[in-house]
Amino acid sequence: MLKPNASIAQLLGNSPPADGPPTDISSHVVSTFELSEWLGVSNQRIREMARAGLIPTITPGRYKLKAAVRAWADWQRTSRPGMGSQSLALTAAKTRAAEATADKLELHNQAARRELIAASDVERAWATVLRDVRAGMLSVPSRVQQRMGHLTKHDILAIDAEIRTALSEAAHAE
Repeated sequence: MLKPNASIAQLLGNSPPADGPPTDISSHVVSTFELSEWLGVSNQRIREMARAGLIPTITPGRYKLKAAVRAWADWQRTSRPGMGSQSLALTAAKTRAAEATADKLELHNQAARRELIAASDVERAWATVLRDVRAGMLSVPSRVQQRMGHLTKHDILAIDAEIRTALSEAAHAE
């Protein structure tokens, strides 16, 4: 009988067991208990997998060790999420979804720490600042006229026109 703590090389028949000559395990038959020790699962799990046809049996409760281990490994490889059973496209889609969820959570955390400001709040604040700047610039000609009484009405209108042109150009700049 092969011991459950034997090396993989011994299991596959590539090296002699520590206590004797090489053993061919391709026809080695084990019980449910022995197979459960080899695979590290319960006896009940072995029986369930045998009933489902996932592990080949010789008779109820008896298994060819090599065939059972290979069937178990194949099942592990193809049925476990993230273990090669999914297409690359599905894996990539799940990765993108996980990254999007992480980004969303990070934005939520930044907002909670008040590191982010809503775009509508920024827009509202800038609109107020720009309204104040516009009003201040449009009041320049009348303030200049009060300080510099020697300027003609034509001079004041020219200053007003230049300020309005500058504001109009700034409003339409990209």
